[in-house]
Amino acid sequence: MNSAEYIKKALRTEPKLEFTKTKYIDERLEHAFIGICSEAGEIADLLKKVKIYKKNIEKIEILEEASDLLWYIAIICDYYKVSFEELMEMNIKKLNKRFPESFSSKARDKVNKAKEYSEMNKVIN
Repeated sequence: MNSAEYIKKALRTEPKLEFTKTKYIDERLEHAFIGICSEAGEIADLLKKVKIYKKNIEKIEILEEASDLLWYIAIICDYYKVSFEELMEMNIKKLNKRFPESFSSKARDKVNKAKEYSEMNKVIN
């Protein structure tokens, strides 16, 4: 399955709500943002179970939550009419700009977001 197929199939299950555009943010995006935070919280809860309660968690539990994150990212992709591939390319351009060799704290501390955004914008414009 490619990203376009995934987005189409995933959005079939998106609630058909009457989203309104407010002065600040479209409620459809707000739904995606809150959903991403919620799913990230569920992943953090898995970590809590391991670290605090010394419980074993299954790989499928982690992957299920990660796949839920994709569902919300699909909403964002659809909203902005970009594919997962374009998001991946944007991310790699950012990482290449930020860490040309490999990760380092020194490079992280010298981040120039304007230059990064310029490179990332080339992917979607």
